[in-house]
Amino acid sequence: MHIMKKIVYPSVLLAGLLSSCTPILYTNTQPFYDAQAQVNYADQPQTNQVFYDELSPYGQWIDYPDYGYVWQPNVEADFRPYVTAGNWVYTDYGWTWSSDYNWGWAPFHYGNWFYEDNYGWLWAPGDQWAPAWVTWGQSGDYYGWAPVPPRANLNGGWTPRYNEWNFVSANNINRGHIGGYVIRNNVNVINRTTIINNINYNGGNTNARGLRIGRYNRGPIATDVERTANIRIQQYRVSGGNRPGQTISDNQLTVYRPFINSNNAQGDRPVPRNIERYRTNSYPDQQQNPGRGYGRRDGQGRDANQQPQNPQGINGRDNRQDQNAPQNQRPGNGQGNYPNQQYPRGN
Repeated sequence: MHIMKKIVYPSVLLAGLLSSCTPILYTNTQPFYDAQAQVNYADQPQTNQVFYDELSPYGQWIDYPDYGYVWQPNVEADFRPYVTAGNWVYTDYGWTWSSDYNWGWAPFHYGNWFYEDNYGWLWAPGDQWAPAWVTWGQSGDYYGWAPVPPRANLNGGWTPRYNEWNFVSANNINRGHIGGYVIRNNVNVINRTTIINNINYNGGNTNARGLRIGRYNRGPIATDVERTANIRIQQYRVSGGNRPGQTISDNQLTVYRPFINSNNAQGDRPVPRNIERYRTNSYPDQQQNPGRGYGRRDGQGRDANQQPQNPQGINGRDNRQDQNAPQNQRPGNGQGNYPNQQYPRGN
């Protein structure tokens, strides 16, 4: 039997007050799932080099002051992690992100996304696997989620900023291409949000195959979603692939899940082959072209803010925006990342 506690946030006038609330919804945890029978993923321990090598064709590695080497994908201008080109599936680990990007096996299951005003969304690698590194919330018949940034403590008082939330109605939570159903910046929805504290407390311990499973939020309990939306939630089983990538078929999600050894005692320190130097102003034309999303151009003279017709083989939908959004949102372009960065490269 699931035990549920609910403490609803008081309505606030300013979005910034939301982050000062103590998040509690329900704390009944589910036992750690030990996939002993699933032996088809790579058993050989890897270092961050697997991320550096496999993701380099799809983006840039940046030497970031706070987190070391972080990755910026070459994606459409309105990219948002856990929204663009993918969907949620309910698995034996809880709500799991199934990405349409062929590089999605890494950034949505290891490490953390964070928004940087000079670049947009960036990803910092991590050595623990999770179905998704997000926090979850509920607001009436809506469920929401937001990326958990590096070093955030899920039980330490951290809550997402106002414009980091993504919400869908309960009956759309398991839709394909979920970005087309997401609403953001809705004052009424966000101010009534309660945090879902359904934490898996495995805490980075390894399972029988050596995979480190992180301390993550399983999200809404499936039976609660079914009751709220009057729908049936199909459960999938996660299995490990033996090469980078992920596929979903029938009732199984197969995703590459290497054991990442962060303590590289032997050999050279892992490092990307090409590294961008960090810049505090990545968009120099910001003031000259305020209405053009900083007016940047790619290497072929095209407007870098123009969304590709089929970036990385994906046709996503535009996110719907609420007209009641307040004006005191986090600074920055608010448009995600830009493709084909043209920065000096180093070795």
